Amino acid sequence: MTRKLRNLFLAVVSISVFCFHANAQQSDKNNSNPLAMETILKQGAEYDFIKPLVGKWSVTMTVYKIGGREIAAETSAFIERKMVGNFLQETMIPATPDDPNPFTRISYFSYNRTNRRWEYTVFDTRFPITMHERSVENEIKNNSITVYLDNFVAPPMWGEKRAGLLTKQRRVITFGKDENANEQYMTFPGEDEFLAIKYVFKRIKYKR
Repeated sequence: MTRKLRNLFLAVVSISVFCFHANAQQSDKNNSNPLAMETILKQGAEYDFIKPLVGKWSVTMTVYKIGGREIAAETSAFIERKMVGNFLQETMIPATPDDPNPFTRISYFSYNRTNRRWEYTVFDTRFPITMHERSVENEIKNNSITVYLDNFVAPPMWGEKRAGLLTKQRRVITFGKDENANEQYMTFPGEDEFLAIKYVFKRIKYKR
């Protein structure tokens, strides 16, 4: 290759690299829209229901037998809720520090503006399997929303025959400023849905 052709070749390569770099920068600029992230992070009217749940609450957890009528067990707990970004973080522990069966249950509740769905995620040391539940619609009906879990491994609360089965769940979360509820309806394979667990939360009010 002659010097003239070599110089021409290098010039063409340099121009091509420059154009590629410029186009890449323009593409990055077009794809990095700060307003898109602001839209995702914006808290809409849904948070008018979520934010009042912040605070300290006493909790009664009731476990029902198959059929959802007879009570199998009832325990008390304490929770604290606070906003962490767009998530309502709820930390639950036993009502007394010397409880013989200590546990920690942490949940995150939010409204996802991207897919327009409510989302609820639970981490519980009593049953160390993450539960991530979503609504199928974004409407609030009768001051409640419903989230679903297609399948999860059932805990041993309803006998050895059902423990470990893949189970469906429907959770109804009812809002309320000073009292609210969380109901878990389960469906075991081949059986009817029943109210399995109910949490009732009452706000702890401190006198000044």
